[in-house]
Amino acid sequence: GCPVMPPKARFTKQMIEDAAFELAKQRGIEAVAAREVAKALNMTVTPIFGSFTNMSELRQTVYERAKAEFQAYLRGCLDYTPSFQAYCLRWVCYAAENQNLYRFLMQRMWTSEDKRGVLPELEAPLLAELTELFSLSQEAASELVAHMLIYSGGLCTLLQQGNMPLSEADISHRLSQLCGSLAVAGNLAAGTLSAADAERLYRAAEIRPKHA
Repeated sequence: GCPVMPPKARFTKQMIEDAAFELAKQRGIEAVAAREVAKALNMTVTPIFGSFTNMSELRQTVYERAKAEFQAYLRGCLDYTPSFQAYCLRWVCYAAENQNLYRFLMQRMWTSEDKRGVLPELEAPLLAELTELFSLSQEAASELVAHMLIYSGGLCTLLQQGNMPLSEADISHRLSQLCGSLAVAGNLAAGTLSAADAERLYRAAEIRPKHA
């Protein structure tokens, strides 16, 4: 006779992970508790512990998924110029649009082996583009990066607290103003700079698609 097939699991590991991820996104990682995940799927807690050793393992899968999503979103900066500025813009927008996930990511990243950077492989190419685009020395470009990251981090905090309702266009404009000013300052420090040169640098700081 035909072999008896085992009954198909009603709640898959993927479904449990999806529910946990959605809870973390909507209510914060604190909401990713066995009872809450079970409630979201209208089931008992048994399937959760059949798929995951414990809740720490489930939370870790939520972290890995959020991190991968964040990294993929940041990598989109390479389609724009200045890429580093688009990187900052995407960082701030992700923080504003995914407040709970972003908070969780930052807590984990700065207390783990990930603290060396979100995408360390992008550091060299983004810095190289800045030196060429704005005619900056390596040192001046690094200084620009440091200022932009501090400013972007401050914007993330303000947006997370709801103290500064800004649109993506507002954020982009402010980042462009800062980047242009820092590029001008870097060139001034290196020697003379004409008004036309300064205007060119400010224009170059406006974020735009590379292949428009």
